[in-house]
Amino acid sequence: MNADERKQKTRQDILDAAREVFYREDYVGTNVDEIAATAKISKGAVYRYFANKAALYVSVLGQDSKNFFSAAESRVAATKDLPTAERIRDLWSNYVDHWLRHPDAFRIFWAFDNEAVIGELPKELTERIAENWKRSLEITQRVLDEGV
Repeated sequence: MNADERKQKTRQDILDAAREVFYREDYVGTNVDEIAATAKISKGAVYRYFANKAALYVSVLGQDSKNFFSAAESRVAATKDLPTAERIRDLWSNYVDHWLRHPDAFRIFWAFDNEAVIGELPKELTERIAENWKRSLEITQRVLDEGV
């Protein structure tokens, strides 16, 4: 494994550990020491990859929403031959099923509504998350356009 691959693996290990701790303890109850211990790295290593706890939190939630919308894109492609009404029902049923299976994913809304608690959210992360939500509407619009 080269240096870039090790860095990427360490970053992903931190994100995985942070996801586990944030979803168990919530933002306020989580500390970086616990994330570092869960990732089996030093606290300083966490800060080499993420400026602060808020940046890490939003990165976890941003990654989760990116993964969700990638799966939605795959779902739309897989139902391409179905009638439009069935495709829309399938797509939105998938959204509902996801939120019921992963209620922690709703925590992204808490982050946006509680900047006073966690500090100003990094602009590039909020833009990425907003783009993912925009994709949700675009996916639905595409299915409707294809059906027309």
